[in-house]
Amino acid sequence: MQTLSPTPSVKTMLAIENSKRNRKRVQSKTGEVLTNENVLERLAAEESGRKNQFHQVNIKKDVKDTESFRVKQESWVERLSTI
Repeated sequence: MQTLSPTPSVKTMLAIENSKRNRKRVQSKTGEVLTNENVLERLAAEESGRKNQFHQVNIKKDVKDTESFRVKQESWVERLSTI
């Protein structure tokens, strides 16, 4: 006996694939055993890519903050030296 069902829409297929990816990422982070080593390696590469991108953004922010901090610090030092 065979059950007939309508073919899923493209949006449904993308949602299913996305939920599988998210589940695998959660499994990777929580230490659950994954059956496929390639998946684990790919997820580790994705996570390191995200972390690198996040750190690059923070480094750019820190550089801007450091420059403004130096200006404030120099004016503070100048005020102290004149006293």
